[in-house]
Amino acid sequence: MRQRLIFLLLFLFIPLSFLAGEINRIVSLSPDITKSILLLGEEKKIVGVTRYSPIHNKPVIGSILQINIEKVVSLKPDLILATKEGNPKEVIEKLRSLKLKVIVLNEQKSIGDVFRNFLYLGEILDKEREAEKIINQVKEKLEKIKEKWKGKTPIPTFIQVGISPLVTVGSDTPLNEMLEIAGGKNIFSHLKRYPRINPEEVWRRNPRVYFVVSMGKKISPLFPPRGVKIYFLSAEDFASLTPVDVLKGVELIYHYLWEEKN
Repeated sequence: MRQRLIFLLLFLFIPLSFLAGEINRIVSLSPDITKSILLLGEEKKIVGVTRYSPIHNKPVIGSILQINIEKVVSLKPDLILATKEGNPKEVIEKLRSLKLKVIVLNEQKSIGDVFRNFLYLGEILDKEREAEKIINQVKEKLEKIKEKWKGKTPIPTFIQVGISPLVTVGSDTPLNEMLEIAGGKNIFSHLKRYPRINPEEVWRRNPRVYFVVSMGKKISPLFPPRGVKIYFLSAEDFASLTPVDVLKGVELIYHYLWEEKN
């Protein structure tokens, strides 16, 4: 395992000095990293978290976008774990300029990326076997969900993640892939990432199901034609993903697509 981790660190241009000494004090700069560490049974090593963390007995060092660098330094971390997609580049550079050890996890554009980041954390924390076990269990259950709707036509679906402007989910996102596994067909899968769209284009593509993903207070949906089913999803469940979150999300989407009656 250690040889594989050395290879990964070299591949990411991270100096081998990162391997020196034990990792006992971790500052997590993202909720999904915090959740992943919890899944791997290493909560005791966490000394700092961001807002909206799943644990509330640790010092908060700011939000994912606004990090209190002085607070981070005061916690004397052995390692800071950040995300390329969520944390500002200038914050990462500042922390490194202070001689702090920072590892930045890659963007999560697919479920595979979620799995790879989780496995990488497992390697860092010497919990690779546990990480692999969790990933394999999730993969097995995802396959069983696909078997449930096998032979049926995927359901045309629209996913709204913003209202002003109107923003949806395209390909190169875990949520698009989760929808496909659950038996849905994203009507904007031909677009990339999180494109802005026109309302008229939504109804021209005739979705049968309409998901609204929102944080806290529900954002307003478009007024749909008769027969289109609307469901609200919590952004907290779909924005910061671990392998277990992927499974739970797919199970929920499958329920709304195939089991919910209204």
